[in-house]
Amino acid sequence: LRIKLKAASSKSMPASARKDKAPQGRPWHRAIIVYEPLRADPSTLASKDASAGQGASSVLLQSISQLQPSKPDKGAPEYIHLTAGEPPLSGVATKSVLIPSGEHWYLIFDDATKAGSVLSVHIEGTHLNIMDSAVEFLEPGEALTQKGVPTLALEQNEYPAHAGFRIWAKAELELGETVAQRVNAMQLLSLVPDPELQPHLQLTFLKLVQQEGSEAEARCASWSVETLVRAPLLRIMELPLSSAAPEAATKYIVMLEATLAQPVPAGKFSMQLMLPDYINLRSAQPVEELIKTATL
Repeated sequence: LRIKLKAASSKSMPASARKDKAPQGRPWHRAIIVYEPLRADPSTLASKDASAGQGASSVLLQSISQLQPSKPDKGAPEYIHLTAGEPPLSGVATKSVLIPSGEHWYLIFDDATKAGSVLSVHIEGTHLNIMDSAVEFLEPGEALTQKGVPTLALEQNEYPAHAGFRIWAKAELELGETVAQRVNAMQLLSLVPDPELQPHLQLTFLKLVQQEGSEAEARCASWSVETLVRAPLLRIMELPLSSAAPEAATKYIVMLEATLAQPVPAGKFSMQLMLPDYINLRSAQPVEELIKTATL
């Protein structure tokens, strides 16, 4: 979700607003967010899916302002949460928040995946320049790329039907010299369409260091592996990059593991790597040269 708000000049405000005392400080705008999960017709569903779209559903909007080219002013809510469902909860959830002028990015987590939902955002336009303001719902990876964020999708994006333990994805990363010197961490953006699989997925991020110039007989003892991250897979997570040792070749291994108690059909997922310090890395280099990947 991209929200761009530009305050109106005093000349463009309605006469009733100009009569009021000019507000002190930066302008704030009231946003009304409405969330309505859809209800599936049980008569059209199989018996095992008869409860789809029933019960309480919630949506979470998480600020990802750290990825913006120009950091917005502080003050916008970092998290906005709405829950709707059956009584005593209303079928429609509404929340009112104040957002300062500027551009604000939010990542949306919606658990109404069976029947879907409707999410609406309304901005009060009294002190707003309507022509230079916008509210857009965008696909995260494409939107970040369009805004100049170096984003690289891993080639592996499918998993087979299986039960038990299986490695879904495993890739080797080699950072370009510019990235290795200036970036302290990468961001990983992932999407697993089936939310029931999310608790059974784990991400492992390893650092592999090998001393250069070693003789062939000594190479088996010239490398080391360090576990930087081993945690449940989240929608967005940070992958730290520790400093490389001098005269050593450093690579990273990212691995997605699944441990499933019940068989699941084949499906798709996505994993995209992003550089949070991209402001210092804007150049003619394509992202494929900043981060080189190899599927293992």
